[in-house]
Amino acid sequence: EMCIRDSPEAAAKAKPHQNAMAARLPVHIDSTNYLLHPVGDWGRDSEGYFSSGSSSGTSVFSAADGLHGKISNISFQKIGEEEFVPLTENPVLITSVEFLRPVFENIGKGFLLYKVFDRDNNEDGAMDGNDVLSLYISGIDGEHFNKLTADDQNFLEYTIIEKLNRVYFRTYEDLNEDKKLGKEDRVHLFYLELSAEAPRVVEYDPRKS
Repeated sequence: EMCIRDSPEAAAKAKPHQNAMAARLPVHIDSTNYLLHPVGDWGRDSEGYFSSGSSSGTSVFSAADGLHGKISNISFQKIGEEEFVPLTENPVLITSVEFLRPVFENIGKGFLLYKVFDRDNNEDGAMDGNDVLSLYISGIDGEHFNKLTADDQNFLEYTIIEKLNRVYFRTYEDLNEDKKLGKEDRVHLFYLELSAEAPRVVEYDPRKS
């Protein structure tokens, strides 16, 4: 069981999408026993919200182990079973999902990383690129969907260090509230060691000895 951060509820003022929700064809993550069924907003461009590295488009994870789009939820289904388990009950906008295959091959545990908008920070009635971007993680079955970044920090980037089975990531506090990284803002560095019995987010500063 992962012990990372308490995952806060999404802001109550965020409105769910009003357009019809579209369930897409399932995605099989190679070498695992799970299907992912993404659900998203049809919007104006119903064909453009889910893309993949696969030229065929039939198996999103087949080339780059990544799923991208405007995703409002994902239902997980274990192969051989009929039950669908939703990732979350809260309103969110997921823009990308990555299967951490190097970690899976090293330690036999499957993890998914998500870039997520989970609250309507500017109170304009929608969760979108004008709000704070967060980083989340879950198991391969969608369980333990936990937030890695702090509520007041914007997610910037992450990298996987295979040798250590760690996710390193960077965030910043938008101290001058201009919605972009600048000299006045405060940058934070973290890592998460996924081979630990109870992985926790650790902040570090390489400038200190």
